[in-house]
Amino acid sequence: MRFKLAFKLLKPFEIWLLIFFFIIFILSGSIYGIRLWNKFSIPAPARGGEVREGVTGEPRFLNPLFSLLNDADQDAVEFIYDGLYEYNNKAELVPSLASGIETENEGKTVILNLRSDIFWHDGEKLSPADVIFTIETIKNPKTRSPLRSLWQDVKVFQSDGGKIKFEFNEPQGNFLEKLTLKILPEHIWKDVLPENILSVDIKTHLIGTGPYKFIALKNDDQGRITNLDLEINRRYHKNGPFINKVIFYFYKNENELLDAYSKNIIDSFGGVFSENVDFEKIGSANIRFLKMPRYYAVFLNPNESKVLNIKEIREALELAIDKTALSRKVFNGKAEAINSVIPENFFKDAQTPKADFDAEKANQILEKAGWKLNEKTKIREKKLGKDKELTVLSFRLMTSDWPPLRETARFLEEFWKKIGAKIEIQNFPDAQIQKDFIKPRKYDALIFGEVLGTIPDFYNFWHSSERKDPGLNLSFYVSKEADKILEELRKIIDNDLRIKKLNELAQIINKDKPAIFLFSPDYVYVQRKNILGFETEKIVVPSKRFSDIENWHLKTKRVLKK
Repeated sequence: MRFKLAFKLLKPFEIWLLIFFFIIFILSGSIYGIRLWNKFSIPAPARGGEVREGVTGEPRFLNPLFSLLNDADQDAVEFIYDGLYEYNNKAELVPSLASGIETENEGKTVILNLRSDIFWHDGEKLSPADVIFTIETIKNPKTRSPLRSLWQDVKVFQSDGGKIKFEFNEPQGNFLEKLTLKILPEHIWKDVLPENILSVDIKTHLIGTGPYKFIALKNDDQGRITNLDLEINRRYHKNGPFINKVIFYFYKNENELLDAYSKNIIDSFGGVFSENVDFEKIGSANIRFLKMPRYYAVFLNPNESKVLNIKEIREALELAIDKTALSRKVFNGKAEAINSVIPENFFKDAQTPKADFDAEKANQILEKAGWKLNEKTKIREKKLGKDKELTVLSFRLMTSDWPPLRETARFLEEFWKKIGAKIEIQNFPDAQIQKDFIKPRKYDALIFGEVLGTIPDFYNFWHSSERKDPGLNLSFYVSKEADKILEELRKIIDNDLRIKKLNELAQIINKDKPAIFLFSPDYVYVQRKNILGFETEKIVVPSKRFSDIENWHLKTKRVLKK
């Protein structure tokens, strides 16, 4: 009553003045409250939304026992399944399904503890039996898994307290990397014969422990897989994921992929040749250049080309290449020029040997070795052997039809022409190169890439026993010094000693020059700016761009500071 009476006594302008000050008071209080909340709170990921990932190619197996054969499979498997260990966003190995390991018997025995809070997508609990089943299935020759060679010398069984024990004849320095193997559920797969694994209806068997669960596969009229739909696993053992749904869109080539991004059909994509991406036209996007432990080199085959069996020629060929310019021209500078089997951009402790660009010195080496320039042909010649047969400095340079490698071959031809070397470039599809040339070792020089792990094992690439298929010693390299180190490296567990031996190996290979190391390209990954939480710096393989997928988010909320 008194409040109403006070209002009757006030004049109209006094009432409006009172209302004005009341509004000011409310607004001031709200602003102060917001400031106070902001002071004692921080932004945090919130659940919601979907992300559409574009991929070149299509999945064939959707099974971790075979995903090594196909990048699209590896991408999908990364979301659905987990390994005992995993790579974090710095490409460091950390426990995932495992809670930790112990070593015994001088590294010949590894004992692993499983986490007790892991559940399959169908609600069943993860058990040691699942791990043992997965590895034994890989080891079975009827399965025909490409992972078999990694596990065939490993004994695995359950020990006391639900622990898993692994035993080897010799210590395995890279065993932690093997533990990134994605695990299959025994209760889903136990009734499938190993020889029939690829024949089952995969839609009924896509059960994992990963951050996302399978919803649907979609095909076009020709039966080609076009979409893979995944939804959030709300029982995932980490804090995330926060994005409710992930949809993979599969495209036949890079042009289709880039067109889909321009039409806002997809939100992110990776693995494209950087020269094909118009970064200015992409607009509002985060463009990531991720470091990978891989390199490309020219592997020189002395069995097919006698000129490449001459060390002076190999030295001159490397000196004639401006690797920095090559990287800039082929990859727009998004590749590191390298001189070693250990890419320095990924392995920070690598002691990279020097191989400076010096075309004048290259010419001097050839002149001193008796390779004279024919003034008419502008190609160097020399009489070789007992018969003094006139030999031309010429060889075939083979590479795949992937645009960056085609470009690389063309620039190498230009560099080597300046020192009097004649090159015949040959381009073939990857599958044909593998079957018709690498397997029988029928090439003079081959531009090829090799992918390493974070604990690199160079044995298959450089040991003298790996000169023939299925080995990957593409240069027919033979060195007792290198063989000894390669054998030691497989057994070394201590990281400091491993680094020391790797650097010794690099020095030996650099001295002998069985190959010319060129560059280590970045992996280009593009995301729209509304995708938050991506903090990955290094990846081991392209699918590891999703290594912190559980932290990605589209929405945020504020929470009290701890």
